[in-house]
Amino acid sequence: MSAKRTPASETGFSRTEDWVDGFLVLDESLRITQFRGITDHAPGISQADAVGELYSYVVPELQGRAVEDALTRAIRDRACTEAEHYHEHTQRWFRIRACPAEPGALWLIFHDTTKSKHAERALQVAGERISELLDSVSDGVFALDEQWRFSYVNRRFEELWSRSRDDLIGKIIWDEFPSIIGTNMFHALRLSAKQSRRVHFSADIPNLGIFEGEVYACGSGVCVHVLHPTSKERERSVALQEQIVWAEERERQRSARELHDGATQLLTALAIGLSNIADVKSVREAQAHARRLKAIASRVLKEVGRFTRGLTGLDMRDGLQAGLQNLIFDWQSSYGIAATLDLEDVKHLSLPVATQMSIYRIVQEALSNTARHSGATRAAICFRLRQSRLELTIQDNGRGFSLAEVTNSGDTHFGLRSMRERAELLGGTLNVSSIADRGTCVRASIPIPNVSSTAA
Repeated sequence: MSAKRTPASETGFSRTEDWVDGFLVLDESLRITQFRGITDHAPGISQADAVGELYSYVVPELQGRAVEDALTRAIRDRACTEAEHYHEHTQRWFRIRACPAEPGALWLIFHDTTKSKHAERALQVAGERISELLDSVSDGVFALDEQWRFSYVNRRFEELWSRSRDDLIGKIIWDEFPSIIGTNMFHALRLSAKQSRRVHFSADIPNLGIFEGEVYACGSGVCVHVLHPTSKERERSVALQEQIVWAEERERQRSARELHDGATQLLTALAIGLSNIADVKSVREAQAHARRLKAIASRVLKEVGRFTRGLTGLDMRDGLQAGLQNLIFDWQSSYGIAATLDLEDVKHLSLPVATQMSIYRIVQEALSNTARHSGATRAAICFRLRQSRLELTIQDNGRGFSLAEVTNSGDTHFGLRSMRERAELLGGTLNVSSIADRGTCVRASIPIPNVSSTAA
């Protein structure tokens, strides 16, 4: 049987052989007029035998519904259609494209998709395994796309937030959980998406509870790991609050001791001096006595002023940098000791309020000890950021002291303990080194996980 050959140029596929794995050209009776690579899938049929035969005889596997539907639509609509076909004999997948050419002619173009199918299946299996793994963890995990829509939710997150993944997938997080807006978690999500980096957060979300976690860039959006405080963590939080209460109580005890040892004793001396005025026998003696009382009164005012400054809190509206600058200025004015403050490495850090307060108090206590005990003429306060830790040093050039000698003494030892407790409450450490006639150095190292910058 002879069959008319249709030039490839007339079909619009003049370079077909460059990008397909096989093709058939059928006439209006669906008989083969041209082909390439088809006998590989039809054993026992030669190329000569294939031309002029019905395509269903040469490749009977194509009689499946998907391919036949594609052929019917291509002939009816005079437009290209596609179908997917699995060839059982060779165990290969094909994408078949049916395109009409000249009147009555039809091209069937085969593209082998076996490798991509296997890769797709491998990815599917890997995704299923990853999903199973994430469902087995005790922490909540979810993912958001670029439009802030949920693209993944694990089982633990469903439990923590009382919402099913089927109900959340494809929905915008702000619409489903509006109480997040304005919280630390909200800012962490936006910062991580903007800067493509890991950001830690701790947030008290209305109607949901207290959550801690991390946000990090993944794919075209962000992934979020959330941890709901466990009973052990709540116990640790209670213990931490108790430590803070006891630390504050010791601060009050120390304040009372300072007031007694300083201003109270001076006021007692002033009161005794005033009561002795009646015993003064001459004007000259009265004048001398008045000068002594005036000096005592001046010392009382200075002591009360120093004590008051020690109790003054940091105005957090101005931030740590402004608070420390004001502290150094007042301290230099009060004691006449030169001081330098180096905040270059950390002046843009955005730190929790509690951390700022503790750092401020450590510096304040160290400077108070320098002024009262060291005889120093200068001091230097320096902050450095070392990876995820904030390193603070307060160095003076005073007379120094022996740590062993002050262990059982009141004020100085109490001040050292207070500074150390503040650093430890932040998860850090504080050490003091002192050399006779060469000064004292206080070093604090405080962890600052997932540092964020207000300058970013």
